[in-house]
Amino acid sequence: YTSYLNRVTSSNVIEATFAEIIHKIKSDEFKDTVEKIRSESNKNKRDELKLNNLSAFFPTLTLNNHKNKLNADSKATGIIQFDIDTKDNVGLDFSVLRQQIQAVPEVFYLFTSPTGGLKFGIKTDFNRHIDEDEESFKSRYSIAYGIVNAYLEEKITDFNIEYDKAVGNLKWSCLLTYDVDVYFNPECVLFPVDQMCFYVKPEPRLSSSQPEDASQVVYLLSNISKDLDYDDRLKVNSVVIDALGHSAIAILETHWSTENRKKLSKDLEDQFKKSGNGRFKASLGILVNFAKANGWIPTSGAARNKLVAQQSTNELAPLLSPEEATIKLKDIIESFIVDKQSRFINFSTGAGKTETILQVLEEIARQSRIMYLVKSHELAEEIIKRFRSIKEERNLHLSPLERFKRQQSQIYFLKGRKYLCENDDVNKSLVTTSYCTNDCIYNAECEYTEQFHSLQNIRVMTHNEYVNKPSAFSNGVDAEGNPRKGTWLPDYLIIDEDIFTVEVDYSEANDSRFDVVSKIISTVQSGLELKDAILANQADIFLDAVKNKKNKPQSCLINATKKAPEFKFSELFYNITQYAKTEELSYLNGMRVKNSKIIQSVIKSVAERYQSTPTLFLDATANESVISRLLPNVEYHSINVKSKNDINLYQLQNKSFSSNQLTKDGLIEEVIFGLRKLTEKYTENGKSVGLITYKTNRDLTKNTAFDDFDAFLANEIGVDDFAHFGGLRGLNKFDDMDCLIIVGRYCLPADAIESNTWAIFNEAGENWTKDCKCYLDSPVRMKDGSTFSLNSQIMLNDKTRAVSEHYIVDPFVQTYNALV
Repeated sequence: YTSYLNRVTSSNVIEATFAEIIHKIKSDEFKDTVEKIRSESNKNKRDELKLNNLSAFFPTLTLNNHKNKLNADSKATGIIQFDIDTKDNVGLDFSVLRQQIQAVPEVFYLFTSPTGGLKFGIKTDFNRHIDEDEESFKSRYSIAYGIVNAYLEEKITDFNIEYDKAVGNLKWSCLLTYDVDVYFNPECVLFPVDQMCFYVKPEPRLSSSQPEDASQVVYLLSNISKDLDYDDRLKVNSVVIDALGHSAIAILETHWSTENRKKLSKDLEDQFKKSGNGRFKASLGILVNFAKANGWIPTSGAARNKLVAQQSTNELAPLLSPEEATIKLKDIIESFIVDKQSRFINFSTGAGKTETILQVLEEIARQSRIMYLVKSHELAEEIIKRFRSIKEERNLHLSPLERFKRQQSQIYFLKGRKYLCENDDVNKSLVTTSYCTNDCIYNAECEYTEQFHSLQNIRVMTHNEYVNKPSAFSNGVDAEGNPRKGTWLPDYLIIDEDIFTVEVDYSEANDSRFDVVSKIISTVQSGLELKDAILANQADIFLDAVKNKKNKPQSCLINATKKAPEFKFSELFYNITQYAKTEELSYLNGMRVKNSKIIQSVIKSVAERYQSTPTLFLDATANESVISRLLPNVEYHSINVKSKNDINLYQLQNKSFSSNQLTKDGLIEEVIFGLRKLTEKYTENGKSVGLITYKTNRDLTKNTAFDDFDAFLANEIGVDDFAHFGGLRGLNKFDDMDCLIIVGRYCLPADAIESNTWAIFNEAGENWTKDCKCYLDSPVRMKDGSTFSLNSQIMLNDKTRAVSEHYIVDPFVQTYNALV
């Protein structure tokens, strides 16, 4: 049996056998509609014909209820469904492919789709286990799909097939069609897969890379009443246990006032065993609120200006010397090259991680292909320069014969069309492959395409390569000027500095062109969860989805008559539609209703071609909890490094400025005057000075802006080398400065932290209008090794704190720089 819908937009489910489904496909029931669909060139009209006239069934499921909704009684049919669309497989001989698929012994059915592609099911032993929840059920089906997909790729080798991966979701409806030659084999071979599908529940517990958590937890607990009632004690216990682990039990036993010490010990042990079960959301905010209720008042406002750092008894983790850290880093990198297991390395800023990786790469033989991704073109050029410097230095110690024999790595920087296209008649950011090969006067023989012919084995590109489609010319150009078939794939992928960021939030408001959006928002505001509100408006979502078409590529010719697209394709509404079809919660990750808008924060996922490539991630600021969430199967390493002896950091005291204050008349002049006096002490003696400050700045009182504040301030104080916060990672142009001035501090605004928290953890992490931050003492390591306590602002929620640490704080620099 399977579940069946009379129309795609129907909410009512009917039970049917597969034999009945196949009979409908073979009959004339949908013949007229399918013939109209196949003759219709307009995609919107094709979609309308499908929605209004075709039935659908669920190959993988019997829903076992009358509503189009996955539930506790839904069962697996054992069928793993596959779709091969014509639009994704241009030039494929579908008649020959159909014969090869039909020859696979596990194929249960096979038929031509309404638009001419192929749909087929593989019969397996996959089933829903007793008392298995929906999360596990859906996850294990995705694993089963991957296993069977790999089997098909082994069986069908004559074709390079692009499967529709969306069908890999458990709940996926399949349109009925008209095909008199439909293949149906109820007695096909059963593919054993169920025992290979294991579900591992994600570990909910978060950890911090910062040293202050334990001391802050103990401090806050000391300010909480010892006589709380049982329910309140449970909340406090959950935070302390989450932060301190088993050592929390002894601390809590000492803290709580009770006559029954034996019961207290047993209760704490029981709660430790159940920690992380989701009953309480562990947050320092819980401790702060109970401490405040007991009379504790955190220091804030002007009172903080009078605080002086105090000697601390906290013991911080030991740091490696730069030499020890380099040896450890090199060992990890070399292990990565040998065993090809992905790794993430959190390594201190300025401690030489890029230099070390380049030294290892320079030794690798040219047979190994390596893709090295960096944040900017400036950093890419610097990588090339440093790599060649390492090679030249090594060649000084080799004889001419040894140099000739040495076939080690060579490196080059691949740039995009907008940098290298030689045709001045086109908008270079819009040039497509078809124009390059057919209409361009250079006919794919220009500086852009020729760079792909290079024999060097290390390609340096920017981070966009990690998520974007590959260049059609990645394998070079053939004799006819067309892109050579295939895609250049690396043996290793190396990513320098943070690659996981939310670029822009998707949003749809009440006035959206999709009428159902206002209904969904209204349903959520009435008290329903977003996922339930979407399912409650399922039929209207499917009808509105016809309006959401992807825009056709614009003409790249500068003088071409261009018609602006009537509407932009909505990624958010596409994700809503996909959830309405599949009930896969991943489509709703980062999505919420706020201020009468549906908003979604998304971190772009790795391009499919790189998903199985061994990857080395290098990052100076990273939080292990964030990385565990984004890269659950990647080995994490953290290398804490001491500062170099020739580096000193001084923080000017007695006055602080907000970024907006720095643009105000009078004050900015005073700052410039003072900085000139400071820089002149160096420049008059022929020494070098660098500047780091904000990229942009705005005076809200006058609504005036500095779009290049770093360039402005550098010019005013007579400094040639400058950069801005957010554009520093990996750059080494300040390495040899005698004095480096930092004006301001790097931070993400609250809305950016909120977006990233939603994108990573699928929740806000905190109420952003109240009590999300607090000033608490944090242990800080001075350069001489002593520890002082410094009053600092921290995020109270574990998830927002993890995100803040990941994007803003270098945990090692923070602990070893002296503040004077």
